Amino acid sequence: MYVFELASQQWSQIGDIIKPWELANSDCLGTSVSLVSNYVFAGTHAADRGEEAGCGAIYVYKQQSTNWIPVGKLQGPVVTAGGCFARQMALHGGRLIVSAHGEQSSFEGGAAYVTDVDAFVSSLKADGPFLDDYRSWTASPPTSGGFDIRTAEEGTGSAVLGPTLGTISHLFGACGETNVWVDCYAMLEATGLVYAAAHPSEADLPAWQPCVFAVGMDGQLSAYDGGGTGTWSVVSNVTISAGIFYRYTTKQDYTAKTWELYLNGTNVLEDLGFADSDVCEFSAFSIGGGWGNRLHIDSISITTTEPDFE
Repeated sequence: MYVFELASQQWSQIGDIIKPWELANSDCLGTSVSLVSNYVFAGTHAADRGEEAGCGAIYVYKQQSTNWIPVGKLQGPVVTAGGCFARQMALHGGRLIVSAHGEQSSFEGGAAYVTDVDAFVSSLKADGPFLDDYRSWTASPPTSGGFDIRTAEEGTGSAVLGPTLGTISHLFGACGETNVWVDCYAMLEATGLVYAAAHPSEADLPAWQPCVFAVGMDGQLSAYDGGGTGTWSVVSNVTISAGIFYRYTTKQDYTAKTWELYLNGTNVLEDLGFADSDVCEFSAFSIGGGWGNRLHIDSISITTTEPDFE
């Protein structure tokens, strides 16, 4: 999506809006658009929602200088495959009217929803829940056993993913920083983070990810080195045990397109190439578990300075 400004009878491009990492090009971000003050509401009628395809969604961006930063997300109250929420939207008198012509209710097909724009924008400025489509945090799936909160672990509680395909993620504005550190604690109820094999095949690697690492069923920790032909590097003399929180840290260099992996504050692998070399700046965080296992996550930190490992 592109942003233009009219000045002296001339239209000039003043910015662009980057597609969220979770959307495919075929999801058609920008099918519908509304501008409210310094906020853009961008509709994508083809976006999936969990396992349901084509439900639709609205991504909200806020202008900061010449950049447009993702700050929120709107979805319809009814999950319907092919519902096409946000195929059209209209703004009138502080109200946003959103169509969902493919939605199926208990009576007949099609729906339209009305949102108070001022109230929604105010909610983006307030402190709120940690997850579940608020302030750009998403838990997927948010129900049906995919995600819950444990309040008695690691002192202040932890997120628990699985045994279904649970994932938590956060969309950030493209920060443009050279070095980004991602730091979190994770515990497996059984070894085998996502894949039953030692690590996923190259064909199964997620797109738009600079860093990919996995724990095999035997507790083996390995990381993907995207440099050259792409290989998996195994952390020697390390076995990840079930029922124990480990600290996982990555340092990502977006100029050199290399990354490093730390385990409990110790550098265990370095000079790894990005899994996807097309990634040029940090914009999202995602971590998941499943396939019969449950992954506990705590104390997530994303910074541009080295964490305190003491």
